[in-house]
Amino acid sequence: MSQNQLRVLGPKWNNTLIRPIPGQMSTNEQGSPRHVQCLLAPHVHLAAWPALSAQRARSRIILLSGCAMTFSVTGRCARTGQLGVAITTSSIAVGSRCPWVRAGVGAVATQNVTMPSIGNDVLTWIAGGDDAKTALASVIERESFPDYRQVAVVDNNGNTALFSGPKSLGTHADAVGEGVIAAGNMLASDHLPQVMVDHFEANAKMSLPERLLSTLEAGLTKGGGEAGPVHSAALLVADNQSWPLVDLRVDWSDACPVAALRSLWTEY
Repeated sequence: MSQNQLRVLGPKWNNTLIRPIPGQMSTNEQGSPRHVQCLLAPHVHLAAWPALSAQRARSRIILLSGCAMTFSVTGRCARTGQLGVAITTSSIAVGSRCPWVRAGVGAVATQNVTMPSIGNDVLTWIAGGDDAKTALASVIERESFPDYRQVAVVDNNGNTALFSGPKSLGTHADAVGEGVIAAGNMLASDHLPQVMVDHFEANAKMSLPERLLSTLEAGLTKGGGEAGPVHSAALLVADNQSWPLVDLRVDWSDACPVAALRSLWTEY
């Protein structure tokens, strides 16, 4: 293990090695790591913890209970042409960076180690005439850290594209159906994405927002959910206007953000 790496232990982490962003790791007075912002989740501090034992400090081993675990469904309604994403994660405010939609263009979920620009860039390539696969390939080719990215794309014609980097966290999996992709990382079960796709395809008569949200719920209740608790969730759907038809977010919940999202959708 090199001097600029930390080994993360914990449920489903599989001894993941992470590399801190230069200047973003601090220590306490004893020289033990105190908190770190790293390439696995550059938008948040992964953890804050009390002083580690001298042995752990020397070996640079950090024990985390979990972080940045995510699963999502990205889909298109063949009847209406609507496009959308439903997503939940263990970190704060997933709706601010991970789901992307553009009316008449496509929908993107960018996750694992989120680079928010990927969503907008993929949609711009599709708007320029590329299909989902070509657009995603063009963006990933230019990406600095592609191994950490997990991206699902559905374009306005129902074409799908998926990229899941080899350094996706923990138990990660995906499934593709007709105009739909489900993907996740740090999962309790690798069957979850297929459970979600099956649910989405079996409920074609639902409105797309309801269909996406119920698919997310199926992942949580029938697919096994995440290896640890989730804390935020979002539902984003585009119709034929330049603004979203639905843009609902639960930025933080200590209980169940998916249940809170359901309540928001019911009120909406």
